[in-house]
Amino acid sequence: MADSLPPRRLLGVAKGPEEHPASRIPGATPLVTPRTFPADKGEYAAFELSNGLQVIAVSRPGTKMGAAAMNVNVGYFSDPQAVPGLAHFCEHMLFLGTAKYPDESYYAGLVASRAGEENASTSRENTEYYFGVDADHMIEVLDVFAQFFVAPKFSASATARELHAIDEEFNEEYVDDDIRAVQVVKACTGSTHPYSAFDCGNVVSLEEVPAATGVDVRAELMAFHAKWYSANLMRLVVYGAEPLPVLVDAIAASFADVPNMHTPPPRFDPALLAPDAPQHQRPLLLSVATLKSMYTLEVIWQWPSVRGLNDTKPHELIGHLVGHEGEGSIYAALSARGWLKSLSAGVDTETADFCFFSVEMELTSLGFAHVFDVVAALYAYLALLRHAHPLPSWIWDEKVSLDATQFAHKSEVRAVKWVRSLAEAMHELPIDAVISGPYEYAPAFDPDGLATLLDALIPENSIILCKAKDLPAAYGPNASAAWPAVFAAPLASHEPWYDVDYAAISLPTAAPDVVASWASASAVDAAASWDLALPQPNAFIATDFALCEPEASPPPLPPPARPLPTPADPLPPILAAAESGEVLDTAPPSLLVWRTGWEVWHKTDTEFRVPKGLIKLRLRLPLATISPHAAVCMRLWMALLADALISIVYPASVAGLSFSLSHVTEGIAVSVSGYSHKLFDLLSVLVEAIANEELSKGRFVMFREIIGRSLANAGLGEPLPLARNLHDIAISSFKWEITEYRRALASLTYDSFAAFVTSVRTSSAAATLYVHGNFTASRARTESARIASLLDNFVPLPRSCFPAFRSPLLAAGPAGPWVLERLSPDPVNIQSAVMNVYEVSVQSQEANAFVDLLVQLLDERFFTKLRTEQQLGYTVSVGVSGAGRVSRLRFSVQGSAASAPEVDAAIEAFLADFLGNVLPNLTQDELETNLASLAALTLKKKTSLVAAGARVWGELSSLEYLFDRPHVEVAHLAAITRSSLLAFATKVLDPASPLRRKLSVRVHAAASSVGPPPPPGVDPATGKPYIVIDDPLAFRAAATLAPASDKLPTWFIVPHVTELDHPDDAWNAMLASENGHASAYSGSDSGSDSGSSDDDS
Repeated sequence: MADSLPPRRLLGVAKGPEEHPASRIPGATPLVTPRTFPADKGEYAAFELSNGLQVIAVSRPGTKMGAAAMNVNVGYFSDPQAVPGLAHFCEHMLFLGTAKYPDESYYAGLVASRAGEENASTSRENTEYYFGVDADHMIEVLDVFAQFFVAPKFSASATARELHAIDEEFNEEYVDDDIRAVQVVKACTGSTHPYSAFDCGNVVSLEEVPAATGVDVRAELMAFHAKWYSANLMRLVVYGAEPLPVLVDAIAASFADVPNMHTPPPRFDPALLAPDAPQHQRPLLLSVATLKSMYTLEVIWQWPSVRGLNDTKPHELIGHLVGHEGEGSIYAALSARGWLKSLSAGVDTETADFCFFSVEMELTSLGFAHVFDVVAALYAYLALLRHAHPLPSWIWDEKVSLDATQFAHKSEVRAVKWVRSLAEAMHELPIDAVISGPYEYAPAFDPDGLATLLDALIPENSIILCKAKDLPAAYGPNASAAWPAVFAAPLASHEPWYDVDYAAISLPTAAPDVVASWASASAVDAAASWDLALPQPNAFIATDFALCEPEASPPPLPPPARPLPTPADPLPPILAAAESGEVLDTAPPSLLVWRTGWEVWHKTDTEFRVPKGLIKLRLRLPLATISPHAAVCMRLWMALLADALISIVYPASVAGLSFSLSHVTEGIAVSVSGYSHKLFDLLSVLVEAIANEELSKGRFVMFREIIGRSLANAGLGEPLPLARNLHDIAISSFKWEITEYRRALASLTYDSFAAFVTSVRTSSAAATLYVHGNFTASRARTESARIASLLDNFVPLPRSCFPAFRSPLLAAGPAGPWVLERLSPDPVNIQSAVMNVYEVSVQSQEANAFVDLLVQLLDERFFTKLRTEQQLGYTVSVGVSGAGRVSRLRFSVQGSAASAPEVDAAIEAFLADFLGNVLPNLTQDELETNLASLAALTLKKKTSLVAAGARVWGELSSLEYLFDRPHVEVAHLAAITRSSLLAFATKVLDPASPLRRKLSVRVHAAASSVGPPPPPGVDPATGKPYIVIDDPLAFRAAATLAPASDKLPTWFIVPHVTELDHPDDAWNAMLASENGHASAYSGSDSGSDSGSSDDDS
């Protein structure tokens, strides 16, 4: 590696005040201001407080969300050997009261009432804490947050209770095959290194073993915090709407008391694998039994830490080349043989002292039977890279150019995400480069640095991790016969924390010839045996970054005459507050083309002013929704298309374009986003494939196996996703149980699949195209005509024939309540899930406002009661289900501590207290605080062009067209009073209400510690026996359905449409009948053309 390189080429500019605001703080030291990207509207001040705490303050005028993140340079690597999981336990405990704010639920309640979020996580060398709230309350919450690091309580009662939350979190990890396999890798690296430790913790490591050995865990917690939570090891980022001097003063006031113990940053031995263990001679092959069906291969090499390579980033270049999926790549070679589904490559497990470079592949069963050959192809490609030394300069130049372009046109991100990323980067990069550093490079490539890392990617420095359910049989008879010591070896080792069976085979002993062949792989082998080659220059790289201007617009469109609620008296001051600062652009898009089966909508971006775009296409196909057979065929078809196009579209993804091609309930969804220059080129490739791509019989067999494996795994692992799926089957149209999909796939032949695709390609279809971003209306109209021509083989589908996705109403049939339950198919899962659903009404903006407010009031209280206090589960939440235009409140608990009826009773007891005590005693100030925060969140400006376009697309794809929905919802929020809120909640949740409709969905643990599943019993709130839903499809078929979506209002169509050719009689009749309504607004000039003005209030 070169001893010295020229300084890197700097990007961006420092955005900070001329006079540093920290210069007024006694003992504070101003630091250099970070360089940031052009679109960043924040102003930055970096400084160090007198206690050694380094801080970045970000003033973002007009923002509606404030946020903060603290990243502490300590993680599970620093756990005491006698108490594995202590760092994670400490992270949990900081939320449960401090000396200044002793109430355990105060912080969480404060954040929730300010429409916020909060969380934390523990990794190897770092622990992060963060929150985001309504910007008006950020400083208030910041002071409570600061006390985590000044004087947490660590009360004995909270310590005892929170231990069970740690254990429930472990129970969720216990059924995660990725976590289980990582623990095996850890176990095989040598017991002396902290990497090998058990990081999550559970009741054994944090209670039973310490008790048996005389260790006081609470004392250990306080000692751990006192030693490691030292200000000099902390990095803080605070983001708010206040001016920088105000932010800096608030930070100094709240964090000056964080103690500085002058603790040195933790450092660890970079040598992981114990060299004196013969059975661990590398390459080491680990065969790990999984709970789910899979065939996964991962090759892992150890490197020194790459944090010192930020100027040249050779590790990123190697990851880019090895992980490439275009022609000549490892992916292309192995996929062509039917061995490989997916591949990823890059740095993993990065620490200050070492890192792993890993290549992970999802194989087919055939590929898994050729594991040694797959590894041979990998080493052949690495030999090709060494042979090409030094690499062609254009490869380096292309990557440098792409990263510089990405930085130049980077968009702002969510406040919480931003503060988290900066706080982490402060530990790894110079302060001035925490934003720009990942995009900056030295002026010249360092081939020697690349060669040094490549030289470490050799067999004797590797671990080969093979994961499959049925080992060793999964390797197949041929592999077992050829190398019985490797592929027929029993899984004789056992990882104790997660109960994982595995085999650790030293390949130099068991298969020395194979290892020698890998080590001697050459560039000749790469070309001759595998058709491997370096990638070609990328044709999708954008070169035109000019910004378009909106064209002349149609006559202005006035806002629709929607009845809005009469505000409460006195008016809560939320409308004025919510409308201040930066708010959403809710100007509607233009409708450019309207004819049977084809509509085009467009909106030129005037808000973000970046050369990017978002294009969405929804192809509505009635044949795609009619049966499980159709759903399976559609899923398989989309997988085959994505596979066939990978060598074409992968370069597009490298060039800053992204795409998705998926089966949705209505038919096919296509999405492309990124630089606008060549975005329509990418879309045309995808649409052409939908219409004409030939289907490979060999790939059909491969992907049928892959989808079959996915269906076989459905329901395994955590039980809550299965409960949600059961709920969706019962209350959604066109969804079926997993067994139906499995049955359809098992009977599917290539001929029947090909016949289905052919029939769909010539069937009735309706396409909706939305073009958003750096596109003029003229270009959108021209390019959309090209896309439409690719779909000529479809028969135009009249709107009156669109499939209706309507939800069953629980109010139909008996008075309920209903219960739908299943036994978890996972034999080792010890957790159960309960999801109680209470039907609200057919969706309306008024009902949605009540529901949103109730969720904000309920969620934290529900979490505190059932999780923190009662310890009934680790995953505890309140949410909304909105399938089929019917709103439902959803209360979910996943845990192992109680049976389903006990959890059901706890939910009802919580609701009784909420209705009887909490809501009646809710003060006007509390109501207005919650309303104001929720309104601000509702009107919060999107942070990127893609997010703004996705909001508009949501209205188009749902056929609701309520583009000003946020403002309508805020108007309804403003009308809510304490009495109306209590009346609404009582109607929906009170057992005495004649309108209460409840569905309890339960998934019982197969390996429960609380006994076998009890009978459904009675609803604990009403005493009525549950009505059991044995067959959710039959229940759905017998129910009364909610009404379908409203028709498109002509007040929107007529002024905007530029091409109207719609022969559907029913639709034209509707247009004629409503034309007077549309013309009533024709003389108004109060609106603005969609996309032609910047609606930045």
